[in-house]
Amino acid sequence: MQKKVKILISNLHPDALEEELQELIEEYGEVSDLTFSEDPDPVLETFTAVVTMVYEDEAEEVLENIHGKRWMGLRLEADYYVEKKKSSRELEEEDSEDWSGYAKGQPKSQPKRPRGFRNS
Repeated sequence: MQKKVKILISNLHPDALEEELQELIEEYGEVSDLTFSEDPDPVLETFTAVVTMVYEDEAEEVLENIHGKRWMGLRLEADYYVEKKKSSRELEEEDSEDWSGYAKGQPKSQPKRPRGFRNS
């Protein structure tokens, strides 16, 4: 059984759609998952996507054919995706957030009252 392989595709045009990219990649193999970045590269203003290929040999085919290919006026870059491991500090911060008594995404402290505000 082959393992699934993730590929990072970068330098995607801001107008590119997930469906269009998936069609392009499926010319070379079966896509299990495709996720676009939410924010563009701050310098180039292009996007990235992580593509999970079902088969390792098809992932190699994608890398050979997509890297350097012009698509929507931009030259695509493709490489194996390596997940960033969290540092022990990041893990400790997450752990302390879990015990803060607040749900994730909610403020950790009460908002400051404007000067001159008094309770009635």
